[in-house]
Amino acid sequence: AFAYRMINTLDSMIGYRGVYEHLGKASARLDDLVNLIPARLAGLLLVAASGFLPGQRMTRAWSTMWRHHGRTQSPNAGWTMSGMAGALGVQLQKVDPEVGYTLGEPGRPIEPKDITRAVQSMYLVALFGLAIALAIAYARGSIF
Repeated sequence: AFAYRMINTLDSMIGYRGVYEHLGKASARLDDLVNLIPARLAGLLLVAASGFLPGQRMTRAWSTMWRHHGRTQSPNAGWTMSGMAGALGVQLQKVDPEVGYTLGEPGRPIEPKDITRAVQSMYLVALFGLAIALAIAYARGSIF
């Protein structure tokens, strides 16, 4: 956990494009590597959560995540962002002439209640993650 936090903090401090780009490239790539599995797992849990929440569709979340996850600069960020766009049935955009992207299909405009829906998804994903962690700990004999 300590090493993961160090990698993540180093990436946050120097892993950006700019003056120190060459210095930060190694930390950015290492951060990408250690988040490879967690990002995809979070995307899958988000898709699963969308099947339990009103106003969200699991099939749309899955298809949007699968088609649009690679549109961001990060190899990991697009999994959850595109999954959420699909689950909510909205389109998310980063407006930037050099690195802009669009996630999700054109649909209805984003509404304030979409924030509540996204937060509900986050809580359910956290609950699923906790259940998985407890199941693993139980299987290893670490609890109970």
